[in-house]
Amino acid sequence: MKFDISQHKEAIFWSILSSLLLSIMLAFARYAADSGYHPFQIVFLRNLIAILFFLPWLLKNGVSIIETEKTKLHITRATIGVAAMLLWFYAIANMPLAEAMAISFTGPIFTVITAMIFLNEKMNLDKWLAIIASFAGTMIIIR
Repeated sequence: MKFDISQHKEAIFWSILSSLLLSIMLAFARYAADSGYHPFQIVFLRNLIAILFFLPWLLKNGVSIIETEKTKLHITRATIGVAAMLLWFYAIANMPLAEAMAISFTGPIFTVITAMIFLNEKMNLDKWLAIIASFAGTMIIIR
């Protein structure tokens, strides 16, 4: 099967843009932490800015678009997400940036392991080799 880049240009663009914007956000977070802001304040400002971008869509489509029958699950997910963001910004503020980024690259490793445990994802040799290589690469970066 031949890879046709023309079919993937939009995905490549959005992927590059998201990486750029994530890098900018992390640079601002690091700058804010170095300027004396507490990670709670940084997370609050990050979420405030996100809400400002989200608000026009919400006003256009109405609040009913975010209604759910599983409110408790969504509150739990949001709580875990905010806690993870707080810990992430705490790491950015208190660790060398290269180490924090290297550790963040372990996210997909834990996603696969979690899927294996909770979703009965089938693991084959290729997946195990990818996990081991990813973990080894992270350890090399962290040293």
